[in-house]
Amino acid sequence: MTILEEVLYFHDKMQETEDKLKELTEITSTDYSNIGGRSSNKNSRVERLVVIKSDLTEKYLDCSMRYYTVVKKLEEIISVLDPLERMLIRARYLDCLHWDEIADLIGFSLAHTHRLHRKILSKISIKDKTD
Repeated sequence: MTILEEVLYFHDKMQETEDKLKELTEITSTDYSNIGGRSSNKNSRVERLVVIKSDLTEKYLDCSMRYYTVVKKLEEIISVLDPLERMLIRARYLDCLHWDEIADLIGFSLAHTHRLHRKILSKISIKDKTD
C-alpha cells in the first residue's frame, strides 16, 4: 500500500468508526426504563452496547494514531515539492476534495490538474523508493 493509499484508508476507517460511535452514543443514551422485559435483560443489552462502544473507541484511537503517523510521513515526503504541488496533494489526500474542487482551488483546468497530479505522483514515487 502506498503512503497516499494509507492516508485515505485510515481517514476512511476513522470516519466509519466515528459514525458508528455516534450511532451507539445515541442508542446508549436512550432511556431503557420504559422497555418491557426483565431488568436483567435490559441491563445485559446495555452492557453489551457499552462494551461495543468501548471497543469502537479503542479502534478509533488506534486508527487516529496510525493516521497521524502516516500523515506525518506524507508531509515529510511532500516537503520537497513546490507549494502548488503540496497544496494539490494536501487538498486531495488530506482534505479529501474532489478533483473539480481542487482544479478550482489551484486555478487550473481539470485536465491540467490531473496531469500535474500524475507528475507529482512520479516525484513522490521516486522519493518514496529512495527512503
